[in-house]
Amino acid sequence: LRTMAPLMGDPGVSLWLVRGGYIILTMCVLFVQLMPISLTPAQWAPPDVMLAISLAWAQRRPGILPIWLVAGTFLLLDIMFQRPPGVWAALGLLTIEWFKSRERQTTEVAFAVEWLSVAGSVVIMTLMYRGILLATALDAGPLHLATWQGALTVALYPLVVLASHFIFGIRRTAPNETDLKS
Repeated sequence: LRTMAPLMGDPGVSLWLVRGGYIILTMCVLFVQLMPISLTPAQWAPPDVMLAISLAWAQRRPGILPIWLVAGTFLLLDIMFQRPPGVWAALGLLTIEWFKSRERQTTEVAFAVEWLSVAGSVVIMTLMYRGILLATALDAGPLHLATWQGALTVALYPLVVLASHFIFGIRRTAPNETDLKS
């Protein structure tokens, strides 16, 4: 699988292929992160790969990720990772929709600015998530694990952007180009 870019000639087929790829990526992330690697408590948390992928795709091709796909994916992840259902999903959905709404404003932004906005969003999401959990008297977990997860998610973002470009052919829309929607 070199790239799906040649399939972009048929918008309907390529759109559903990329969405199917998103679902397959979700299942792969679930499989890898739910595998029992160690029986001792973790000293670090893995990055939120699906958040990084969703943010990258939302900024490059907002029409690829409809709200129902993102909501279903993040709710499934909440349930499978035993997080309070809907809290992280709602924060992720709001953040992704915010990036999708700003897509036309960010078509010519340098990658460093994009990366900083993603970093800021991940920090805000993490703080809001912890605040909601603490306000509802739910266990928020150790702060260092949340910090690790946020930092690793931000560090992973450039690799996700590169992989999205070269594997799925997802690139930024040109200023005069319309995005696929369906």
